[in-house]
Amino acid sequence: MAIMQNIIQVGKVALTDQVSSRPIKDISLVTVEYRSDSNVDFLPCPFSERLDGQGNLLLLSSRPAIDLLREFEDDDYHFRIQIQATAHQEKTVTFTVTKASWDAYVAQVEALQEGTLATSWQLLFDEADQLEPNPVAAELSLRRQNHQALDPDDYVLEVTAPSSVNGQAVGSLNVWKFYPLPIADKVTVQVRLSADDSVITSAEFGIDYAQTLNVWDLPINH
Repeated sequence: MAIMQNIIQVGKVALTDQVSSRPIKDISLVTVEYRSDSNVDFLPCPFSERLDGQGNLLLLSSRPAIDLLREFEDDDYHFRIQIQATAHQEKTVTFTVTKASWDAYVAQVEALQEGTLATSWQLLFDEADQLEPNPVAAELSLRRQNHQALDPDDYVLEVTAPSSVNGQAVGSLNVWKFYPLPIADKVTVQVRLSADDSVITSAEFGIDYAQTLNVWDLPINH
């Protein structure tokens, strides 16, 4: 709810994973700052932050309307929110709130405090952004279906989609390592002959971002 025991919800930033679109619920650090058009320096935000169970970063306030009016009386205001979440790249979210929006919001707070609010609560801002997961690696074991030995030097392995990553052979173990994998839900791996670069086979593998090292297995008929 937007109004909770004299605490009002100022705004919301919905955070989701860039690959899975699932809500981000494990946030380790949030820093919220703001500045006006006439001030180049960002200042600590006067609102408190809270993460709800749906991956929404809520900005809350218990300040009276007159206090808000004094704080935000000049012009447009720019917000900068820095977010750190487990297994994700750090992200900075920025957006602007116009002076007209501030005035309307303060009038709403004033009506609430005077008991004359006749409309549903309108957030000052309702933003959405995605966090990119940390890159992970994969090791792929290549084997013949007839169980005969193979020479790693005879093959070239490459992630070809959604972008190219060359596989690095791990000694003579018939294992190739790929790092970093493209940020995607799945990748295509292509196997070619070293001698003439002809394609032997290709296969798709899903990426599990809960694992820093994905382990794949690929049988070939060659």
